Amino acid sequence: MRPGIAPRPFRIVQPWGRDKARQATIISRHATAAEAFREINRLMSEMVQTGAPSDSVEFVVVDAEDRVVPSERDRRRTERVSFEPLSIRLDGAREGILVDLSEGGALLETALAPPQDRPIAVEIEWKNTSVPLQARVARSVPRQVQLESATLVRTEYCVALEFLNMTPEQSTAVRLIIQGN
Repeated sequence: MRPGIAPRPFRIVQPWGRDKARQATIISRHATAAEAFREINRLMSEMVQTGAPSDSVEFVVVDAEDRVVPSERDRRRTERVSFEPLSIRLDGAREGILVDLSEGGALLETALAPPQDRPIAVEIEWKNTSVPLQARVARSVPRQVQLESATLVRTEYCVALEFLNMTPEQSTAVRLIIQGN
């Protein structure tokens, strides 16, 4: 390492062999795993905006000891369940569609991107009732949408939420929604 240069022990790689950490092309180097995952999210968003499917390329974060660092999705504490579309409201105004739900968070699609990393009020509409929750926007990734019969392209956002400070009643309500799916 050169003097005066901070170590960058985390690398984003594109695997091409069975050993994903060692048989891979290095894309970039980062000081922290979180920084590397933010860069992967940026790359995936850029791919979607240019029309490439976001799952067409695999990116992996590797540490200084050549170990694959699990992503947030791999480290998820609770299993997510996919849904028939349910309506969800953010801060009482923005509306979206619930894509999947777990006891710890949700994934939704919405036309407007909510601000990241700040608390947000969430209401899930289910069986003629509304379940109010507090959440944090963990990630918001834009994607281009175009219907087959349309000429215009619009941007939608895939938004990952992490639920905050859930009461026992709210936890029960979320479990009931998951079980009732």
